[in-house]
Amino acid sequence: MLRWLIKNKFWRDVRGVSVVEFALILPVMLVMIFGTVEISNLMIADRKLVSATSTTADLFAQTKSVTDDEIADIFRAGSAIMQPLELSSLSFVVSSVVADAGGVTRVDWSEGYGAAGMAAGSIYELPPGLIAANQSVIVVQSQYNYVSQLGQMIVAPIGLTDRFFLAPRRSVKVTHL
Repeated sequence: MLRWLIKNKFWRDVRGVSVVEFALILPVMLVMIFGTVEISNLMIADRKLVSATSTTADLFAQTKSVTDDEIADIFRAGSAIMQPLELSSLSFVVSSVVADAGGVTRVDWSEGYGAAGMAAGSIYELPPGLIAANQSVIVVQSQYNYVSQLGQMIVAPIGLTDRFFLAPRRSVKVTHL
């Protein structure tokens, strides 16, 4: 057989080499392309979540007091930033955290969107030096479960979280009416 291949010069024929190389490289290139698209979509979702969290915290920090209807409106505004992503797994928790004269920080009030708020009066650990005694801060925590749009590359949801702190701008603390 080998003698026949050498005699007929098949071993020198290179006409099908490109097709074989393409067949070997194509799966790797497709994985790289779809992986790049998937990572880009994940990064977009993360950036949207950061923007939604900071905007929600900013809207709460601009008020002196909020009602339940105003809280719902602010949560809707924050969730609108996440469009056109699926919003069923988006959640926000806003809390007004107050430091007493001894510097102990406790939750004054808390409300949730897609998640339960924190218990009023519970201790909330803030980063050191964030607020002084007898001051307050608005804390907005968010969570979003990113689900792959391609469905084949990443099969399990990826949990994205963010937390934003802002001091009230128009009063010492934001009150909940």
